[in-house]
Amino acid sequence: MRKNIKIFAVLFQPIVIVLFFCYAIAPIYFGKDVIMPTNGYDPRDYFRGDYVDLRYDFNDMSSSVSEDGNFSVIYALLDEKDGIYYTKSISKIKPKDGLYIRGFLYDYRSKFGVENYFLPPKQAKNLESDLMDVNTTIYANLRILNGEARIIGLKTK
Repeated sequence: MRKNIKIFAVLFQPIVIVLFFCYAIAPIYFGKDVIMPTNGYDPRDYFRGDYVDLRYDFNDMSSSVSEDGNFSVIYALLDEKDGIYYTKSISKIKPKDGLYIRGFLYDYRSKFGVENYFLPPKQAKNLESDLMDVNTTIYANLRILNGEARIIGLKTK
């Protein structure tokens, strides 16, 4: 009996880690491709490296669902127009159909998990100059599966 418990305890931990990994990468392989306009800036952080802090239209709309500033789950329902996706509405109720991104509202600030994008140093420098140019539009290529979104890349136009 003790031997079975030890075997279970040893095998359970790696299995849980593999399941977390699969859950994290599933949107990348099985998610729907979405292109969304974004803006942002390129902060320098010695501990985190080169990354771009991005803002989407749903980040600005999320304050409309905040009632008391406490933690809550929110959903951004997306709508396509000419191949580009925009936020149609924000709700605390999970949509029954349509494409949506699940996020969290913390003290009037929203996080959807696609606000930071890490880059190699040379690409970060190029993107920084693109972000400073007011005539350049940055588009984020996302993949979304069951409300979970992952950034695949950034494009400039």
